[in-house]
Amino acid sequence: MRLLVTGAGSLDGFEVFVWSVQTGKILDVLRGHEGPISGLAFSSEKPIMASSSWDRAVRLWQLYATKDASEVLEHQTEVLAVAFRPDGS
Repeated sequence: MRLLVTGAGSLDGFEVFVWSVQTGKILDVLRGHEGPISGLAFSSEKPIMASSSWDRAVRLWQLYATKDASEVLEHQTEVLAVAFRPDGS
């Protein structure tokens, strides 16, 4: 059975909350951004979530990882939105 999750970013603390759609319980709190979260996107192909922020970064989070495993993609200006292509890229 595939676990369905959703997420939300916060303005206070700049955290991303991930919770189970089935149970409504918080599964993880992802930390690393240094500014307000402006967008979230989930890959349709892999257990990866992307978050964008005013801190000029996009973070790619490995969902279901044992630690806050993220890859940081730096940008020149604030990143206001993020999306995956239909092929998951």
